[in-house]
Amino acid sequence: MKSQPLPHYQQFLRLLLVLFPALLFGACSDDCETTITYVTQEPIYMLRADLRQAVRVKQPHVMEEPGKIYAKGRYLFVNEVNKGIHVVDNETSLLPVSANFISV
Repeated sequence: MKSQPLPHYQQFLRLLLVLFPALLFGACSDDCETTITYVTQEPIYMLRADLRQAVRVKQPHVMEEPGKIYAKGRYLFVNEVNKGIHVVDNETSLLPVSANFISV
């Protein structure tokens, strides 16, 4: 014996009966509060005359904590972290020569 399909209103009532608790318990409240924290960097300005006095070219010395390297022409510029920039003459790549140290 075959069962007869339910009328449309009964199907709707069953669907509503299943979905209503999900809607009721899944409701979101507006009591949420979001806090976002972030770190910013602010520029430090100095006068041009002070900048010229702060930057000095010195004799080369041993690299203690080298950082990033920039190559321009025959020279390498090696950052010494928080101290300055080593200028290296790399004309002969097998025998680079420390030329100067720019103290910053």
